Amino acid sequence: MTIYNALSIWNGFLLPLVLTQSPNRRTVPLALWTFQGQFGVNVPAIAASVTLTTIPIVVLYAIGRRQLLSGLTAGFGR
Repeated sequence: MTIYNALSIWNGFLLPLVLTQSPNRRTVPLALWTFQGQFGVNVPAIAASVTLTTIPIVVLYAIGRRQLLSGLTAGFGR
């Protein structure tokens, strides 16, 4: 449940868009949104940013993979 909740907060777009006023307090999806212009999209910058923002999630999964899998399969086979 914690992972699902963290991902939903991490991927939030509309609420932070409405509530944040300064560019210094933007969330990751809002920061990625700024790479889109009126007539074009900076695809290399977006690809690099998405790669860099997925690193913390991959690292957390690698660290807690055993606990996650044991928790998911705890109810089976008993």
